[in-house]
Amino acid sequence: MEIALKQQKRRWIGFGVTTLILIAAIFYAILLRIHFSEIAFQEGTCTFSQKLHLYCPGCGGTRSIKYLLQGKVFHSLLAHPVPVYVLVVLVRIWVALGHNLLVGRKMTGQGAATSSSAGKIWPVFCHWEMWFILVVVFGFFILRDVLLVTLKWDFLGDLAQFW
Repeated sequence: MEIALKQQKRRWIGFGVTTLILIAAIFYAILLRIHFSEIAFQEGTCTFSQKLHLYCPGCGGTRSIKYLLQGKVFHSLLAHPVPVYVLVVLVRIWVALGHNLLVGRKMTGQGAATSSSAGKIWPVFCHWEMWFILVVVFGFFILRDVLLVTLKWDFLGDLAQFW
C-alpha cells in the first residue's frame, strides 16, 4: 500500500510539473504573439549555408515557431518540423500523466497496476520518441537539401538564388 502511495505522489508531481511547463509555454506564446514584430531572425545566412549553399539541420527553426504562433501549422512543418513534433510530444506526455493520475486513484494498493485493461498505466515517455526526433531532424535536413539542389524547391527562400 505504501508503494502505491509513493507512486501516486510521483504521478502528482510529474503531472504538476508538466502542467506548469505547458502553462508557461502557453503564456510565453501569448506574450510572443502580442509582441510579434520584435521576433528577429539571424542577419544573413549561417556559416554552414554560406560555405556549402545548403541548409543546416537547424535552419528554419525560428520561422517554424513564428508560423506556429500564427496558427499556420502546415507552414511551420515546411519551415522545420521539430517545434510541431515537440509540441505534440509534450501534449501526449501531459495526457499520459493525467491518465496515470486518474487510473492510479482508482487502483487498490494490491499491485493492481495491470489488473484490468481499462486500468493500465500508460508509458509517459517512449524511447522511440527520442529516436524519432533524430530521424525527423536529419531526415528533414537531407530531404530539404535534396529538394533544393535537384528541384530548386526552397520554401525558406534564402538559397534559391544560388541554385
